[in-house]
Amino acid sequence: METQAIQGQLYQDNVGSTTDNIGTSTEELYPIALLMDELRHDDVASRVQAMKRLDTIAIALGPERTRKELIPFLEDVIPEDEDEVIAIAAEELGKFVPLVGGKQFATILIPVLEKISACEEPIVREKSVESLNKISESLNDEEVEKNFIPLIQRLAKERWFSLHIAATGLFKSILIRVNSTNRLNLLNLYFELVQDDSPMVRKAAGSHLPTLIDLLSENFNKPSNIDEFHWDLITSMYESLINDNQDSVKFLSVDVLISILKFLKKINEKSHNDELFKSLITLIEDPSWRVRYMVSDRFEDLVVNFNNDDDTLNLVPHLISLMRDNESEVRKAISKQLPGFCKLVNNIDSNLVLNEIIPVVSQLSIDESENVRSALASEVTGLAPI
Repeated sequence: METQAIQGQLYQDNVGSTTDNIGTSTEELYPIALLMDELRHDDVASRVQAMKRLDTIAIALGPERTRKELIPFLEDVIPEDEDEVIAIAAEELGKFVPLVGGKQFATILIPVLEKISACEEPIVREKSVESLNKISESLNDEEVEKNFIPLIQRLAKERWFSLHIAATGLFKSILIRVNSTNRLNLLNLYFELVQDDSPMVRKAAGSHLPTLIDLLSENFNKPSNIDEFHWDLITSMYESLINDNQDSVKFLSVDVLISILKFLKKINEKSHNDELFKSLITLIEDPSWRVRYMVSDRFEDLVVNFNNDDDTLNLVPHLISLMRDNESEVRKAISKQLPGFCKLVNNIDSNLVLNEIIPVVSQLSIDESENVRSALASEVTGLAPI
């Protein structure tokens, strides 16, 4: 009776557009037909509303019919629709595990979302990846190995760049769960994406890499399992990013460096500091203002995670060079980092702040850019105690 009530309500919601097509005399109102009618409506807004009611349709159909009728139907029609409609469908499908009968049937949702992930529109692809990651939480280890790892491999190996981008967002949900062999294989596959021919794929891989490093750092930081961090592979990815010929990719290496430094700090390992410090200087001196901006925006974070007094002092001249940068966005970003960095330097050598940094702060206070002056003004009180 509850199902009939839901179906009746669904019919009332759609009667205006479906009276000509669906009779009211039968007890079964065929929710799938109602959905088909709405999805074929000329008005995109009507199709969007239909997609927003997917859960109601699924409840009316019940788990078995949802699996056998609704999901195959969606798999056929969704990829051909407008991006706005597909995005709603991708988001709703992430909530469908209970509606298809529970965790044991979760894998049935993967094929339709895999098709959606091929969309070139970023928002649609992101919704699909987000839903796939949610569904992965319902999979047991065997299903991850049989269904989710092959999904990532298919996406990463297809020739379309949009599928490669989608693949980069799926590693985080299973990287720690899988066994050692699969983890290494996944990291090697990710390294291939970091080196992809498409700058857009490399950018996506670079943006997700800090999350992967943080996951590895959190779970593999003891002598008994530290090999699972795969230091050589992670640093090779970092080197690939820092040497990329696209500044939209290269600037992402700053966050990767921070994650690497956090890992080294956690295990109290400083033998790699010199090498990593040199790579930071390379980024600070990069011809691209976007790269220098990213370093400036993360300056205090970088210094804190190097966790070395000598490195902190050695960065003072480079801080000053960023404060005098030709690009106002760089000067604006570094201005916001001054209180935190100066406090760190002051704890080591107070004269250095007064004699080297404060005179340049005075120059920034009369900077030609209003945005730079405003940024400095918002932070300058933090320099007062120093």
